[in-house]
Amino acid sequence: MNDVIEKLSDISIRLTAEKDVHKLLELILNESIDITGCDAGSIYIVQEAEDIRKLVFKYTKNQSMSFPFKEFELPINNKSISGACACTGQIFNFKTMEDTQCLLGIQHNKSFDESYGYETCNMLVIPLKNFSNEIIGVLQLINKKVEKGMRFEPYSKNFSQYVTAFDEQDERIISALASQAAILIKRNMLFKDIENLLHSVIEAMVAALDSRDPITAGHSKRVTKYALRLGEAINRSGCGSLSEEQLKELNIACLLHDVGKIGVRENVLMKRSKLTDDNLDAVRSRIRWVESMLLLKQERKTIDEAEAVLLEEISKHLEDIENINKSGFLSEEMKSSLERINSITFKDLDGKVYKLINDKEYENLGVQRGNLTERERDEINSHVRHSYNMLKEISWTKALSKVPKIAGSHHEKLNGMGYPFGLKSEEIDLCAKILAIADIYDALTARDRPYKPALPIDKSLGILRDEAARNSLDPELVELFIAEKAYLLEE
Repeated sequence: MNDVIEKLSDISIRLTAEKDVHKLLELILNESIDITGCDAGSIYIVQEAEDIRKLVFKYTKNQSMSFPFKEFELPINNKSISGACACTGQIFNFKTMEDTQCLLGIQHNKSFDESYGYETCNMLVIPLKNFSNEIIGVLQLINKKVEKGMRFEPYSKNFSQYVTAFDEQDERIISALASQAAILIKRNMLFKDIENLLHSVIEAMVAALDSRDPITAGHSKRVTKYALRLGEAINRSGCGSLSEEQLKELNIACLLHDVGKIGVRENVLMKRSKLTDDNLDAVRSRIRWVESMLLLKQERKTIDEAEAVLLEEISKHLEDIENINKSGFLSEEMKSSLERINSITFKDLDGKVYKLINDKEYENLGVQRGNLTERERDEINSHVRHSYNMLKEISWTKALSKVPKIAGSHHEKLNGMGYPFGLKSEEIDLCAKILAIADIYDALTARDRPYKPALPIDKSLGILRDEAARNSLDPELVELFIAEKAYLLEE
């Protein structure tokens, strides 16, 4: 009994430490078989879907033979041994399998025995009850052996000679173990449910961001895949180590790294060219109005020489504006044309003076690279701080406590020239350095950006190396990203 108590204490510690439900089931079954000295056993788990509860055959072990495992379901009713146990919550100790007829009114199903040359002689069936006395599963133990460790030969006729009945001590010990196991199984299932809930909320947040910013839809998921591939490469290479918890933290931080874009104005977030569609329509309408007014002046013979030149060139000015508007880079020729257009004034029929384009339109059209003004770029960049501020308000578990800082640091640079915090290399978490590489690579190669063409892989990798040379990105991680081909995603 002292040995049993010591063993149960050891099992209790191991059960408490195990978080994987499948490993927990395996541990419970193995230890129950070992304690009772029986030959085989199975575990059924109660599952509920659409208000229908059923038993699922989840795990089995037989020390005398091996056979293919196949999961199956049973209704919770009195038409099967395990179903009756789950239905009533009673312990069944069948000294022989003929007992099932008198105790339950059913015959033991011998199909398994006949298929594999086995003989089920006796059985101990224990309900798995959690802290609420709710039955969450059933444990079956089969054929307690006279001599522990012996094996039965298939199709032999003397199974019963080497089998003894499960006794009351077996019932008490396995019931105690089953109760503790049930509580831990339920705990782990609840933990898994919470994890699933967290991931479904994250997926919903990412989907909401994609719907608000369809231009970059899919970006967060691609970045996550690149980052996790690089994280796995780090572990394989031996140049660093990321635990399973850190990889989970990286996964969540990557998915949510741009969630702060929800706080950026839509007309800035969705800006695809230097002028918004509404602004460009306003410019077109103004130019057509000027053109019609100049034609009227020409018809009345009140047009002066400067207005006549403007009438002759006005369609070309509109064409230049539309070309500049779509251009990702302002050439010297475009710049000269824009300066000339900005200097053009005209008078309406009442003599009031107007400019062909206003100061705000000139500022937007004059952007050298891309389509965002400095103020708009600052607003876009502010999404990182928004991400950090939003995520830090969530009550993360200790294992996920770094998610806000990782997500909020993906635009930091090793040389301290990044934003929003201006962190230096030693202040930036390894996961944030990984995320930065994945984020830049996807931005360079993305095919869904209307304001810029996707760069080829070799050129994009070259840019990553250039950034590493400027001490913006971690050079070792960049080289590992390239060497391990972490940039290749399975379709």
